[in-house]
Amino acid sequence: MAGAIGPHGPGQPAGPRFRLVPGSLEVAERAARCGSWDELAVVSSACVACAELAATRRSVVVGSAPATRRARLAVVGEAPGADEDRAGEPFVGRAGRLLDELLAEAGLDRSGIAVLNVLQCRPPGNRAPKPGEVARCSGWLERKLELVGSELVVALGLTAAGWFLGRGVRLASVRGLVHQVGGRRVLPTYHPSAAIRYGPAGEPMAGLRADLALAARLIDRVGDAR
Repeated sequence: MAGAIGPHGPGQPAGPRFRLVPGSLEVAERAARCGSWDELAVVSSACVACAELAATRRSVVVGSAPATRRARLAVVGEAPGADEDRAGEPFVGRAGRLLDELLAEAGLDRSGIAVLNVLQCRPPGNRAPKPGEVARCSGWLERKLELVGSELVVALGLTAAGWFLGRGVRLASVRGLVHQVGGRRVLPTYHPSAAIRYGPAGEPMAGLRADLALAARLIDRVGDAR
């Protein structure tokens, strides 16, 4: 986890790299000790590493995993919004409904997918996550990805793409391409909220639809090879 964040080009082996900030190492150590998804859900729900987020949140949105706790595909967004904060579940608002629709259109069943965020707690006013918050929460996300063992990760939006590829990355330059990151395949794409903002004829909607269809094909190819 130590070291500076830096962008990595398509196909370059890399892994998330964050400067250590107060609390980040402790979170990473607690997360690493969790031997199962259910244990991590309990432990991370008590996290207060980010004082501002802990003081303003209603709930810790750990994310969702299939009943088997294993998922060939994971989708990773930015942070919970107001609807997610109230419900304690990821992607349940308007953006979540669009994500469900596009997943189904691609032939992907959400119940078999791990649905996660870079942050577990809603930033006040739905502001963008601060670098220190991302660094402190990264241990939880890294361990979740390890536990579900996904063959492919779809990174939704710039914050999620930056978590994998580096903060200086430009989403338009990396979306729609499969990147090898820390032993994982990562497919960055637009966030459903961007697709909503730019409308049904906008590039984010078209790109998100195409990239989820690509994710479905990639998963099928792996299954056929077994």
